[in-house]
Amino acid sequence: MKSTGMRLYPEQKAKLLHACEVLFGRHLAISAPFLEYIQLSGVKSAYRDRVKETHPDVITNNIASLPADIDFFLVKDSYEQLCHYLDQRGVSSRSGSALPLNPRSGRTTHARHRPQPSQPKEYIALPARPMILGEFLHSLGYCAWSEITQALIWQRRSRPRFGEIACNFGLIEKQDILTIFQSLQTGSRFGETAVRLGLLTQQQVQRLLRHQQIRQPKIGQFFLQNNLLSQEQLRDALWQLSKHNFMAR
Repeated sequence: MKSTGMRLYPEQKAKLLHACEVLFGRHLAISAPFLEYIQLSGVKSAYRDRVKETHPDVITNNIASLPADIDFFLVKDSYEQLCHYLDQRGVSSRSGSALPLNPRSGRTTHARHRPQPSQPKEYIALPARPMILGEFLHSLGYCAWSEITQALIWQRRSRPRFGEIACNFGLIEKQDILTIFQSLQTGSRFGETAVRLGLLTQQQVQRLLRHQQIRQPKIGQFFLQNNLLSQEQLRDALWQLSKHNFMAR
């Protein structure tokens, strides 16, 4: 974590990464670089979303989507850990250690005013591996990491819930969702528990997961809806990303 000027011991880093998973979701494949770019605004937004899902007063309305090992108190603890880390990271920065520079300090501008990359795309150094869209957009200078975090949170909130999809396909009944939720064990997931109870087969779970992923909105829609990118910019970025990933593979 040299770029933050903070030295984190392995156990500290592991706890912070787990806190990120609790707030932002395990589907993001969170790794160490994620800690360098998270911002307080993104952490607060993710925390508010998680509170709505896990607070004891509303948890019965979200039983189909919550992992078994995530509850309100864990969400609160994770939020406090990340806020403390960000505060210490800011102290480290003010003491003279450089933080990763945000291209636009996290400020949102209209797409037509968004600055273009500082150098031609052909000359921007990119990692020699396949990349995902958010990472690629940041590499091209089109968006800040804080905006990518917001896009991922939006995507997660917008995706259909696994239990609801299973009900819509007639594979389980609504009362089965409560049965599955009550039978969840630490570390297990909704689909795994449904298989263990004999309510779904492993093949059905895999098909439902694929359907959930397909129906999940694309991150590019977030940038268009919020006027962070124009259609032309997004189209160009997707084309450049396709070429890069083809060569990287």
